Amino acid sequence: MLGHYLKIAFRQFMGHKRHTLINLIAWPAAYYFMNKWLQDFAYRIEVEWWVFILSSVVALLVALATLGHHAIRAAMANPVDSLRYE
Repeated sequence: MLGHYLKIAFRQFMGHKRHTLINLIAWPAAYYFMNKWLQDFAYRIEVEWWVFILSSVVALLVALATLGHHAIRAAMANPVDSLRYE
């Protein structure tokens, strides 16, 4: 049983590492292409580094809020109601 939990924990950790690696590759590419695209406009703006951090934090907060909402809703649900229709 403990081995099963270790497998799940390892898969979650590897998924987190993969996500971090993808972000480290995607952010510089997005920064480069956004700057290249924005140079063609008459009124140019500079893309700051904190925009990427802010977007990641907002996405994380939305994901945590959604997960929390579903967890609380599942915890407060009556198990008899879900078993009644099976």
